[in-house]
Amino acid sequence: MSVSEEKTTAYQATESERAIIGAILRGDILPRNIELTIEDFTDLICHEVFAVMQRLDAQNKTCDLVTVSDAMPNFDSTLLVDLLQSGMMLQIDIIPSVPGYGGTSAESTVALADAALREELHSQYPAMWERMQERRAYLKDVLGIEIPEDVLPMCSTVAYLRPYLLDHSGALTWEPTV
Repeated sequence: MSVSEEKTTAYQATESERAIIGAILRGDILPRNIELTIEDFTDLICHEVFAVMQRLDAQNKTCDLVTVSDAMPNFDSTLLVDLLQSGMMLQIDIIPSVPGYGGTSAESTVALADAALREELHSQYPAMWERMQERRAYLKDVLGIEIPEDVLPMCSTVAYLRPYLLDHSGALTWEPTV
C-alpha cells in the first residue's frame, strides 16, 4: 500500500468513526447496539469518547454531548465540536446562579444546519423559516445575542429568561458595555 493510500484509508477510518460517534450523540443508535469495541477505533479522540459512551450506556445514561463531556473532566471537550453535524438538534440551558433566584432557568432548543439544509428549510418550509428568522432577529436586536448562521433557534423562548418567576412585565436582557 502506498503512503497516499494509507493516508486515504486512515482519513476514511477517522470519518467513519466520527460518523458513528455523531450518530450516538444524535441518539440514532446506542453503543450497546453496535458490534464494535473501543479497540476498533483508531482515532484517539473517538477511542476515548466511545469508551465513555459505552460506560454511560451501561449505566443507562444518555450519550448526549453534555453528558459525555461531563463524564470526561480532563478531556478538552472543544474537540467534540468536530463531531457536531448539520441536522443535529441540541437543548440549551441558561441556569443563573444568583442568590434569590433559585429555580430560575431557561431551556430551549436549537438546530444545526449547514447551507444546504438551511436552503432546503427555507424553500420547503417558508413559514417555519420566517419564524426562525424572527427569533434570530429578536436574539440579536432585543437580547444582544448573535448566533452563527448555522445555528437555528427552534423556539420563541431561546435565551428568554423571566427572572421574576413569570412576571410578564420584564425579561432579562443584556447590554454590552463599550
